[in-house]
Amino acid sequence: MDVVLLVREGPRFVLRASGNSLAPLRFTLAVDEPQGLSDAVERAVHAVLRLEAEFLGVLAYVGRPNGNRLLVAAVVRNDDPDLAVDRSLRLVAPAEIRSRRRDVEDAEHLEAAQQLLTATRLAPDLHSAVRRAVDASIAHLDDHLSVEGDLWGWNQYQVSSDLGTLSTGEALMAHVHAGVRGEYVDRPAETLEAHQNPDGGWQVRRSLVVAPSALSITESTCSCLLALAATGRSSGNEAARRGLQWLEEQQKPDSGWSSSAQDPDAAVFPTTTAVRALAAFGRTGPAARGVAWLRAAQCPDGGWGTHARAVERGQSSAPAYTAYAVVALLAAGVPPTDQAITRGCD
Repeated sequence: MDVVLLVREGPRFVLRASGNSLAPLRFTLAVDEPQGLSDAVERAVHAVLRLEAEFLGVLAYVGRPNGNRLLVAAVVRNDDPDLAVDRSLRLVAPAEIRSRRRDVEDAEHLEAAQQLLTATRLAPDLHSAVRRAVDASIAHLDDHLSVEGDLWGWNQYQVSSDLGTLSTGEALMAHVHAGVRGEYVDRPAETLEAHQNPDGGWQVRRSLVVAPSALSITESTCSCLLALAATGRSSGNEAARRGLQWLEEQQKPDSGWSSSAQDPDAAVFPTTTAVRALAAFGRTGPAARGVAWLRAAQCPDGGWGTHARAVERGQSSAPAYTAYAVVALLAAGVPPTDQAITRGCD
């Protein structure tokens, strides 16, 4: 566990110096801490540094072959902490972090910790308010669950028992990201596996095409793949394997994707969903080609339209397509400082 430890006044960071490098503090945290993460972090800081700290929140979780890494933020209660217990510790101001960014490990997470501290100062009850909103949304979804026999899911309009494929994928991801576990995750995931088309893709069942359809659609397939990835299924899962194979086969010669095999031209939105799904399963080759397509499709003003060469088609950039393109590029590992992303955000 790495702890970004801040001193409230300033603010300043408590970092460990090694030569010219600066890094967050590192602790080993037992996985069976009975009092919860916040108490465990505060006890660890006190035990090692003799400092009283207050847990702020989780900044990042990184799964690694040699062990998982958790990055959290905490704030020192004392405005003038005594760091004599460890001579390698330094108090570092944000300005120094910015000027020495290359020498600072996890610099972007230090900035996030500073923003988190500011947010808790300005809106101390924000976390609880967000939690209540998330819980209310999940309860709404659960109240509008659609059931067809043994199959569980959701439909776009939440007015019948009909299951929608893309809607079920999106609602399933909402449950996973909200921390829900159990049958409201397991049963819809099994439903998506059961709804897979023989060719490996997934269809839009009714809502967007008004009538039942068996045609595999890129956006539906990617939503289902992302949902399966969120539940912990790997590319070795049979449904995921077949879905990824279908998706890779649908990549156009120009490296983009259309919504279906019936559409001759690649488009921005299906390409963004394909890049995200492939990146989620580590399919770096086709994802990288999709990234190249999105770069080439960017409009001169920095945004994206519905298709490549949008200006030539008489189109203008749209916020939705631009946002999805930026999210896809980030999901594929393009750094936030990349010109395509900064121009898109601008």
